[in-house]
Amino acid sequence: MAGQFSGLTPLIISTTQDLSATTNVPMCKFDSVYTLTDAFYIAQTAITTNTTDLLRFRILNGKTTGNATTAANGVVGATGNWVAYTGRTSGTNYTFSANHWMVVRYSETGTVAAGVWSASCWLVQGNV
Repeated sequence: MAGQFSGLTPLIISTTQDLSATTNVPMCKFDSVYTLTDAFYIAQTAITTNTTDLLRFRILNGKTTGNATTAANGVVGATGNWVAYTGRTSGTNYTFSANHWMVVRYSETGTVAAGVWSASCWLVQGNV
């Protein structure tokens, strides 16, 4: 039937921070299996990316301890300029196991000062 809802309810998780250097920020710990389908990142400041000035984001699977660094999606921001308050995205189909932490890694290099930034993730329950 056209237009029928898939039955999957998205879960949207966000964090907003004002951090510097390289930081891993825990976003949540899953009680069951969830699949990350998209991640969106927004920075307050326009940033010209070059070989010495970078602002990067990536979602990590922190595993059960929260400090593991398994990549759940590609790096966003290693290339291309950041436009203030304009989101950048990284799609994926990464599945988190029950009792695993989802962590966002924020990394700035050089003279970057992003100010307040936000990371949002879209997930669905189950392995899809």
